[in-house]
Amino acid sequence: MYTRTSKNYTKKLNTDLAYAAAFIDGEGYIEYTRRPKKNRYGKVYNTISIRMEICNTDHGIIRWLRDTFDQGYLVHIKPRRVKNGMSRPQLRWQLTHNKVHNVLKQIFPYMKEEAKIEKAKQIFKYYEKR
Repeated sequence: MYTRTSKNYTKKLNTDLAYAAAFIDGEGYIEYTRRPKKNRYGKVYNTISIRMEICNTDHGIIRWLRDTFDQGYLVHIKPRRVKNGMSRPQLRWQLTHNKVHNVLKQIFPYMKEEAKIEKAKQIFKYYEKR
């Protein structure tokens, strides 16, 4: 449980983890789905999709999340036309599979949103079996 700040390593504070959990509860998306998928030969396999993303126009908080957990990657979303002009540019933090599991293990005690807690439990159960 260490975060990298430039070349110094500092211990993550419980308040940082609680803040990250609250932000993910409010703004984030957690996916755990099982679905059939065809390969190029037409054979159907059951696949599992595990991902998490948080998108916001406040680039600072999204970069802070990425730097705090040192997981995933950032995607810049261009402004688009809206009713009253143009939207603001957004930044999205995306994680998949084991990286989602690593982050959720740290923030789980601080999560409050029931639907996201259920998704996190499903992800934990999946990784317990492996």
